[in-house]
Amino acid sequence: MAGTPGNANTDLEVLRDDLVKHASEFQFFQAVRLLRLLRKNVEGENFDEELWRQVKIRPTLSLAFPPNDIESLEWGGAAGKPVLDVNFFGLYGVASPLPTFYTEDLIEEKNEDGTAARDFLDILHGRLYPLLYEVWEKNRISLRAYEKGEKDIENLFHVFTGLSLPVFREVDPLASTVLRYAGLLTQHPRSAKGLEAILSDVLGGVPVEVRQCVERDVVIPEEQRLALGRRLPLGEETVLGDRVANRTNQVLIRIGPIHNEIFETLLPGRENLRKIAFWKEFYLLDPLVAEVEVLLSDTDPRPTCLGSDSRNRLGLDAWLENGSFMPEKSVFIGVDSVLSTQG
Repeated sequence: MAGTPGNANTDLEVLRDDLVKHASEFQFFQAVRLLRLLRKNVEGENFDEELWRQVKIRPTLSLAFPPNDIESLEWGGAAGKPVLDVNFFGLYGVASPLPTFYTEDLIEEKNEDGTAARDFLDILHGRLYPLLYEVWEKNRISLRAYEKGEKDIENLFHVFTGLSLPVFREVDPLASTVLRYAGLLTQHPRSAKGLEAILSDVLGGVPVEVRQCVERDVVIPEEQRLALGRRLPLGEETVLGDRVANRTNQVLIRIGPIHNEIFETLLPGRENLRKIAFWKEFYLLDPLVAEVEVLLSDTDPRPTCLGSDSRNRLGLDAWLENGSFMPEKSVFIGVDSVLSTQG
């Protein structure tokens, strides 16, 4: 039986019924974990409440050697709490460290409809089993961070990203997404391949190539240009003109070929371009100039037509011919000022 699509409560109730009917097929720690989640989502209990207040865990009153961790689960047991009978780590039962006659006395008491002695020992079990679970959970960092929502754990993870303090992540909404790429952020020196991997994932898996040492013209300061009276040795510092070719501080981020729907999301003013600018600033340690080249697929360019419903912008998505005459159509967009203009 499956829950109604989109109905989370129905799915949780199906999970609860399955857990009750087939409790012996679950491992102890997984069963307790699911019980806590069910109590939170179905019963509306506080997840931070101590485990022993949510679930009653006790050993199975038997001397038979069990095949599984769990013997049975009763959902509406003592005081309305689920009662989980387990086959290990108890003061009575087959795994008890106490002499066998203690368990035999409890079995005899049960046959006479008595529970006083067992209830007394279960007071101790009410703390022992939760402690066992907490020991297991302590080093399962993902459970503590994402199921229990422990902010300290999230801050600890962000040490690898350089954003360990929440105030750093509040400056830009995109900063909350960097934890996914912590493995790449810990690598030094930062590489073009690392930036390619991040941007491709951020943009939904589109092809990304980062070209390094791209040539660009750099303006020579007025006081350093060639002029009469300045002693500039030939072949070393003498340059005719006011610009010089430089390959030391620019990268080109090539995205595509992509279809028109994705192309539109990378134009100025769109969120995807802002993501590229953010990761260029956050990932690169050197103050490099970056330019984005967005390549449109051969079949997607639509020629500009007067009276067309489509909005064509000169220099961005206005084409004079379709893709059959131009094997590759691309747009170059600078990203260095994107964060300052949109922030």
